[in-house]
Amino acid sequence: MQIRESDLACERGRADEGVEGVTVLTREGPFPITEVNVTSEAGARGIGRPRGRYVTVEFPPLFRMFEEERVAGAELLSSLLSAMLPKGEKPLLVVGLGNREMTADALGARCVELLQRCDHGLFLCAPGVQAQSGMEAAQVVHALTEEVRPRAVAVIDALCARSCKRLACTVQLSDTGLVPGSGIREPKRGISPKELGIPVVSIGVPTAVPAVSLLADVLRGAQPSVREELLGQADRLQPHFVLPREIDVAVEGAARLIADAILAL
Repeated sequence: MQIRESDLACERGRADEGVEGVTVLTREGPFPITEVNVTSEAGARGIGRPRGRYVTVEFPPLFRMFEEERVAGAELLSSLLSAMLPKGEKPLLVVGLGNREMTADALGARCVELLQRCDHGLFLCAPGVQAQSGMEAAQVVHALTEEVRPRAVAVIDALCARSCKRLACTVQLSDTGLVPGSGIREPKRGISPKELGIPVVSIGVPTAVPAVSLLADVLRGAQPSVREELLGQADRLQPHFVLPREIDVAVEGAARLIADAILAL
């Protein structure tokens, strides 16, 4: 059984595992970078991600970064974002997804709050979740895009990872947009270049890991039949997720890092 609940392309597949149409490039440095390029429909099916570019940057834990690390990290993210976004005089629409009342899901909304305090010339939106507004976030974004006609959309959201080592220390940028709720098996309408008709860049940080992924790690040395049976039973249950202990500080640190990167564009 393959554990699929991950929003990170770097956890979904690797070129050296024979996935056709997927290439993986790595760059070492203070903040290691992994770039996954999905260039064909076969590759998209192979790793369960749309065609496009996915750039993952590894940072120290975001809840205890030194100030100089945060400044350098924001500069790096800003340069990567700038390469994905089109130039032009029209403003950028920044959308912070998630539920502000749930710490692990508050990254996007908190980032928008931080940007609201600055003189930035951006369009900002934090649509909340359907249970709060009665509308899917994508409906709000689609309507706003029609109204303000930005040059591009930057959408920020908390992600789901497969490995605990990714929690609150990984940032993924992608030019494919995203589908809210897909990591927790509650996919909604997508926010993507195809659907909006303009470039969309997604920015995400993993804040949760499925409990079944942790169980898979624990059972790694078990007999295959036993492992498959237990994982199959766990996978059929209502999904549960594991969060880092410092989730509130981690979300705040991630929101500051992303806000600083956007302000430096």
